[in-house]
Amino acid sequence: MTKKARFINKLSALSVDEKKGIIAFFTTNPVFESRIDWNNKNLKLQDFEEVFALSRMSRRNRKNSIEMFKNYYCKILEKTKEYVILVPLDWHCANFLTSFNCGGEGARWCIGSEDTWNQYIGGGTIFYFIYFFERHPVFGKKIIIEIDKKDKACFYTQNDKKKRFCLLADFLVNKFTAGRQ
Repeated sequence: MTKKARFINKLSALSVDEKKGIIAFFTTNPVFESRIDWNNKNLKLQDFEEVFALSRMSRRNRKNSIEMFKNYYCKILEKTKEYVILVPLDWHCANFLTSFNCGGEGARWCIGSEDTWNQYIGGGTIFYFIYFFERHPVFGKKIIIEIDKKDKACFYTQNDKKKRFCLLADFLVNKFTAGRQ
């Protein structure tokens, strides 16, 4: 039994069935664990139900993934059944892309801050965002590519880890040249 399962089992405000359901949920959905304040020893079912609602919203977004971008100012460059590539055109879109509401998983990119976004854009940086409808084994759910005014490029995974560009280049070359002779 995990630490969190033991913690959940000690919560007196929950019934036995509620505890089993919560443990089962986090066993199959560990990405949502960060949405709970595990330091709160008085968690109630309502605290967990908020996370369950986020999970349902995430599943709905996955079914209609392209729909989640329609309310944001962005330019969609490429859409396939596996991913969408877009350019965020304002801070509100960039902030959404870093958020948990975009596909049910957040990202730790500094462009979620309006001041930082304005600094980058004012300095001539362009961002390309790739959202994978199903979690990619190397890149995760989403990545962002940063190209500065000197055409220096790098990309970041959701946890803000800078990665070697050749990994992404290989992915893109394989996708865009698949089936060519």
